[in-house]
Amino acid sequence: MERIRETALVRFESLFAPERKLWTLQHLRQFHALFVERFDEGEGSFLGKFQKQLDGADDDVLQLAAELLYVQQFFTSLAGPDKKIENVNAVLAWCVHPEPIPEWAVAALKGGLAGDQSFNQHRPFHLAWLNEFLIHWHSLAEGDRHRLLADPWGFAMEARRIEFSRGAYQPMREAWLYLIFPNAFENISSRKDKKLIREAFKDRLKHGPTDNIDADLLDIRKHLTPEQGEGFHFYRSPIIEQWQTKRTKVKSGLRMLTRLKGAFPGETDRPTLSVPAEAARLEDLESLGAELFLEPPQALRGWADLLLESRQVIFQGPPGTGKTFIARKLAAAVAGHIERVELVQFHPSYAYEDFVEGYRPTGAGAFGLQPGPVKRLASKAAKSPNERFVLVIDEINRGNLAKVFGELYYLLEYRDEAITLQYSQEPFRLPTNIFIIGTMNTADRSIALLDMALRRRFDS
Repeated sequence: MERIRETALVRFESLFAPERKLWTLQHLRQFHALFVERFDEGEGSFLGKFQKQLDGADDDVLQLAAELLYVQQFFTSLAGPDKKIENVNAVLAWCVHPEPIPEWAVAALKGGLAGDQSFNQHRPFHLAWLNEFLIHWHSLAEGDRHRLLADPWGFAMEARRIEFSRGAYQPMREAWLYLIFPNAFENISSRKDKKLIREAFKDRLKHGPTDNIDADLLDIRKHLTPEQGEGFHFYRSPIIEQWQTKRTKVKSGLRMLTRLKGAFPGETDRPTLSVPAEAARLEDLESLGAELFLEPPQALRGWADLLLESRQVIFQGPPGTGKTFIARKLAAAVAGHIERVELVQFHPSYAYEDFVEGYRPTGAGAFGLQPGPVKRLASKAAKSPNERFVLVIDEINRGNLAKVFGELYYLLEYRDEAITLQYSQEPFRLPTNIFIIGTMNTADRSIALLDMALRRRFDS
């Protein structure tokens, strides 16, 4: 964090190669012209759109882009270190002469600071805010910059003056304050959580809450340290229970969906929602998330963003936690209508012929080639390229995946290419407007046998 602070705010050199001046006003403005002024909120992967936006940039701007991405990813613990490094290396690969990521920078990503999905879902918005703040920083007189680097509360006021017009930047701004002044600010990226913590412990504030929420939190920390110990965490027991009193047991992340029996009032097996699945739209996801008792309700929108970006996700969790139920609701919301959703359930006897295509009896002694759910959905998607279609695969880890998927392994990764199917011998493409949601039971021992080739093609 000290290297990041010195690079971005003092020396303006390269984070990976200190002999190069990269974090300069000139390069920041060039990045702004290519990325922020051509901001792309359309569908597609972040890296795919990022590469198009930076097309024509020289090595200095591309190297800066890679280092900005490194800083943006630094705070989150939801993306693993390998994935973070993979993303940065993908951008470095666009350089003619890239600077490799130094060992210290690789080691620094082994830990994460907070489990905030926003750092994965809203990466472009975070980068845009960071870029605009750094341009503003260069506009300040050198004396003012020195003064602010010695004054965390003044620095926070300056940072909060900068707003990205398209929103979704606040977690990055809060994280930035911690990265620059870790002894003054909490490693909390949620303003809402900061307010809840202060409200829960306001009795520890001698003069009550002030206009400076971060100073109040620092004061609360000082009062709690004698009883909780040095370096205690607000998100760990027994502190978390004292301010998250109204939170449910549904975790806001795709890695594990948990729902305890009785979490839904009057629940018997599955809850009944007032919002029909076929009527749900992307704009309605937050209200739908509230009806599903997700905390926060925006989690469902985050999962939708991840699905639209990666096209394939897996919900994993213990039995009876509502994975399939939520997957179907999410699928209907993303597709816009239940008729554009196909549901299949894998089991040990499920085969390629059931999933993709195979010969089936058509009469006495006759067989015909019949399409499976994948080909049927692909045909619909190809005829309606402006609509979204979702395939939900329930209990995905109960099938023999290599046998069931066949050539689809390739098509999951290369959507724009065709491959010849083994029965029809015809070229087949998996349209880009097909999205796949799998559900996986983590209590099933067969999870250990899940094909790694398939795992890397799904976000989870």
